[in-house]
Amino acid sequence: MAINDANNDSFVTGPEIFNDFKNNYDTNKDGCITLVEWKNRWEQGLLLSKEYALNRWAAVPKSKDPTCPVKYAFYRTNTDIKIPVAGFLGDNLKTLVDTCKSDSSLLTSNCDCSQLLGACTKNPYLSQNAVCKAYVAKPITPAVG
Repeated sequence: MAINDANNDSFVTGPEIFNDFKNNYDTNKDGCITLVEWKNRWEQGLLLSKEYALNRWAAVPKSKDPTCPVKYAFYRTNTDIKIPVAGFLGDNLKTLVDTCKSDSSLLTSNCDCSQLLGACTKNPYLSQNAVCKAYVAKPITPAVG
């Protein structure tokens, strides 16, 4: 969250999103984020799984230009965007929970899914989030087969 809420005011704002995309995703600095750049950031930079990266990508608003699916200049000065950190984190956690629920075998084969219950239980920051609380109350169980 130190990147997404850079000024630590408990909100993720348009300019913070812009800076994150510009500095951490757009490797060729063309003002666009492609699926390749997105996956590189999530899988190599953040060390998150391909499945989680793809599901978060699906949630990002896209342009109609297939050569530039995510144009982020809009965020640079957009101070109307002010997402509470708990909501921002909750959206990301919900995507992860949904990813893990989509295939219970991911509990053993996917690094993110295999760590989800422990993170939601033991991490003091995550354990306070409503999505983690709901997951801890009713976790995914591995398929028996």
